[in-house]
Amino acid sequence: MREVSVRIVHFTSDLAKAGGIDRGALFDAFPSFARPSGAGVSWDDFAQVWERLEVACGGPEGFARVARLAMTTAVYAELRVFASIFVSPLSLLRFMMFRYLQTSFRNVDAEEIERSSDGRIRWREQVHAGYRPCPAYHRATRTFASLVPLHLELPPAEVTMRMTDERTAHFEGYFPPPLRRRRRDAASSVLQLVAAQLEDAYALIGDRALSKPHARTTAGGAASEWPERLGLSKRQRDVFALVAEGRANKEIATALGCSERNVEFHVGRILRAARVTSRAELLVKVLGGA
Repeated sequence: MREVSVRIVHFTSDLAKAGGIDRGALFDAFPSFARPSGAGVSWDDFAQVWERLEVACGGPEGFARVARLAMTTAVYAELRVFASIFVSPLSLLRFMMFRYLQTSFRNVDAEEIERSSDGRIRWREQVHAGYRPCPAYHRATRTFASLVPLHLELPPAEVTMRMTDERTAHFEGYFPPPLRRRRRDAASSVLQLVAAQLEDAYALIGDRALSKPHARTTAGGAASEWPERLGLSKRQRDVFALVAEGRANKEIATALGCSERNVEFHVGRILRAARVTSRAELLVKVLGGA
């Protein structure tokens, strides 16, 4: 079974590249990583790869340095969209941790425990019983959570972690307040207003997912049902799957062996079928299960 989305394979590859680590040597021993399918990779392979990656980086502190380098040098379509919408790093964290990542890891739950108005949050992360424990994954969560504010041009967050058992980690973090800039033109003010409204929409999606029974286990399935719901053609389904992974048109064209113009055409048809006007809206609709 493939419990980890294929988008995480690309991200892991970028981390290895940032750390100067031989990706072939890192992946080749694990069948699902060496030959990732559209369904993703197995959790057991993923856990072992990340344990090796942490060691190859020189331990948790070395991994944190590599992660920061990767997050500031590589451009991820999804993060670019999210960072352009959110104003508050705490809201960005909540959406990514409690909604977005649940579509990438089908056997890991993340649950918000407490949130305060001063930018503090406590949450818990747990690997389902029956799957290989992976403390390196939890340590990576702490690292990436602390880096969330960087996407909004803010200093890193202060995040601490404690393990209560081999598969459960508790986190506590303080996230800096939004950076409020004075806008010199009306257009910027309008964009800021729209961003705030979309931020509320993303937060609502996260809240609804947390309160909906079985939301975490069905999120991936709900996303996979969209091509049929929209009546997409075979080629449009292929394009849709890669758009949902956050791939850019150039990457999609390379993966499918077609031109970027052809990809643009199919993306346009998908957006019209979904009755949205942008990829950001499509992500909201698909990830929110609307």
